[in-house]
Amino acid sequence: MSPSSTSACGCGETAERLSVAASRGQRSTRRHVRSHVGMLRIAWQRSDVPGFAGQLARIVAAALCSRLWVPVGNTGGANVRVLRPMPVPPDLQAILDANRR
Repeated sequence: MSPSSTSACGCGETAERLSVAASRGQRSTRRHVRSHVGMLRIAWQRSDVPGFAGQLARIVAAALCSRLWVPVGNTGGANVRVLRPMPVPPDLQAILDANRR
């Protein structure tokens, strides 16, 4: 996601929040799919063909796999490998830990 393309559609902060939502909602199929649908909309607004195609694939994967396994911390962007685990920021990790209790 290039800075100019995010500022052109005014969706930079929204895209960042959706990345957090994707990480946070990975264990809930509904939330996980919704975060990728949001990213799909941003890709559409930006005319980002690779991003749009990547999110279509991720929506299917999120719908089918969220309950089975997801890579921890993966932000869900089309520019990140689907199976790549990523570090979880400490503030988000605290939220995830609280939700597990």
